[in-house]
Amino acid sequence: ITKCENYTAITTDGSYNNDWGNSGGICGTNKGGTISECINYGSMKTQIGENGRDRNTGGVCGLNTGDGNNEGLIENCNNQGQVIANRYAGGICGRNESEIRDCANHSSVVVYMLGAGGIVGYSAMGSLVQSSVNNSTISVDIGGLAGGICGSENLGEIRACVNNGDIYGKIIGGIVPDNKYDGVLGQCYNTGRLHSSSTTAGYGGICAFNSGLIESCYQIGRINDTGSSAWFPPQEDYVTGFFYGRNESTGYI
Repeated sequence: ITKCENYTAITTDGSYNNDWGNSGGICGTNKGGTISECINYGSMKTQIGENGRDRNTGGVCGLNTGDGNNEGLIENCNNQGQVIANRYAGGICGRNESEIRDCANHSSVVVYMLGAGGIVGYSAMGSLVQSSVNNSTISVDIGGLAGGICGSENLGEIRACVNNGDIYGKIIGGIVPDNKYDGVLGQCYNTGRLHSSSTTAGYGGICAFNSGLIESCYQIGRINDTGSSAWFPPQEDYVTGFFYGRNESTGYI
């Protein structure tokens, strides 16, 4: 799919049999194909709330994955439309299992439960997000995970990416909230402000929790900690840091 543009708002009400599905402004599921030089201007909205369905939702693509022979690739794509979902939503892609390169998000991503990311909602093992930038606000409504590039767990590689947008949520990171044991963050930086609250469980300018590898990253974004006597989770689990919140035993910086 090359040089395509979407101007239509897309709403998915969740009235189907399966709990999971994929919604995108250009493509619902990219399986082993290439999406190149495409732009989404339309808003993306999936059913939210306690009865909302869990769909991978992205401004460009819901799910980016391989087909066993070829990797799925999203490159040089741009999102200008707001993305609203129950969980796992990104300005470019909801769930990335393959490669995303040279993409940019310029509109807000709002998630009800968890997994709000400027570029991807979830970054799977073996995936790559490279040379991409988020320039808009990322937020989680009732709590959960949010990040400037990846909105939940990162088990892949995120390299040469930049976040310039403000982040709101319970566990928040300028790049990613939780960099897992297989996760790699390299040559990334954050300039966006992190907005914590009385319900924030952890935050960091690059990531809140790290059990993987962080190399050659820097952060200059402001951290707005409102402070409160109300802690969630319990006080001993509340972690904060200008660069990262907590480095686990397997983490390497």
